[in-house]
Amino acid sequence: GPAEVIDISTDKDCFLYIMKRYLNLSWQNQPVREKRRSGNEVFKEGILILGAKLCKADGQVTSDEIAMFKQYFGIDESTYPGANKVFTEAAKTSSNAKEAAKRVSGLFEGDSGPLEYIIIGLMQIAAADGHFDESEKNFIRMVAQEFAFSPADINRLFQIHDQSSSSSRRDRGDS
Repeated sequence: GPAEVIDISTDKDCFLYIMKRYLNLSWQNQPVREKRRSGNEVFKEGILILGAKLCKADGQVTSDEIAMFKQYFGIDESTYPGANKVFTEAAKTSSNAKEAAKRVSGLFEGDSGPLEYIIIGLMQIAAADGHFDESEKNFIRMVAQEFAFSPADINRLFQIHDQSSSSSRRDRGDS
């Protein structure tokens, strides 16, 4: 059929972004405006990546770990469309978890409370399948270091988790 003509003046920024992002092309050295993402989007994507990398750290992602992730962080397809894709891709690729941790940490500069909450959540996810593997602990240490926690802070968070876990096992009657 006849060639189609697209008037880029309608949405020049969108057109230039698509050319750059998906085709790695530019148009007459025009600057490309990156789509701005909200802090909420950056947070959810970062947590999805960290959660997926943690679940994969011991070799396999279990349904118990995924259920705990959704319960603790409240992030799933209903709260973040595309969550399953982000999680699955992060679990099977070598994307950099340190970068995700830095992005999340940057959202809370100067406020360690939310970052502690994230670390405790990662510990609960790691333990959800009944095995808190050394590779999972090392992953959590790395995230905590990216969050600028000292070794003493990291040990304190592990102690809080251990005390909470042993308390809940006693409450259930486990030994």
